[in-house]
Amino acid sequence: MYQNIVLHIPHNAKLIPTTIARKEGHPHPKELEEKSFYLIDYFTFILFSPGILNPRVSRIISPIHRMLIDMERLPNDPLEAKGFGIVSQWALDWYGNSFRKRAMSLYNDYQDWGKEVINSFDHPLLIDCHSFSAHPTPLCECPPDIDICIGWNEDETKPSQEVLDLIVSYFSNLGYLVSLNEPFSNSKTFAGAINYHSLMIEINKRCYMNEETVEKTEGFFKLQKELFDLYNILLND
Repeated sequence: MYQNIVLHIPHNAKLIPTTIARKEGHPHPKELEEKSFYLIDYFTFILFSPGILNPRVSRIISPIHRMLIDMERLPNDPLEAKGFGIVSQWALDWYGNSFRKRAMSLYNDYQDWGKEVINSFDHPLLIDCHSFSAHPTPLCECPPDIDICIGWNEDETKPSQEVLDLIVSYFSNLGYLVSLNEPFSNSKTFAGAINYHSLMIEINKRCYMNEETVEKTEGFFKLQKELFDLYNILLND
């Protein structure tokens, strides 16, 4: 179905880069960990992209904590009203408004990098890789009782119905409770010419980890293999 897959993993990072902390004159604040405990997509880097990857699978991974710069958000994002725009209100309160210029520069560099990766392939599938908490968070006050949410955009990046049906059936046949574009919707796109499809996969953390201890469960390794097998199906390998 696709010659290449690009994994976008924006919310796995847990630390503030020391270059940012040093530049702004602040240490890594403990408050950040407390405010973002259930918002970090723990282990998604190794869950969605195991060490030995199909050479036709590439990765775009944000190294920066989402509470500083959220590479998934858009300019004038509706979540700015909740304090979760590209630059969170928390970051502005902590570092001051001067941080916005530095943050936007890093954000724009990341978007350019993503566009370059995507455009290096001929019509790849971009998989936007996420997890969500089974606990209430500022972004999802009533977490859904589902295992996996599949999302897409209603535009030229939407995969064919055949691909969507295949992915939904794949996870459902494995015993996962799947929802479509609800409560999480849409998928990542990068500015520029659109020559790719984009699909979001949101996984309930209960499927692969203990949120209280931040430890992987047996479900992690099962799910990791299932994701890798899905890539091979989508690549006709």
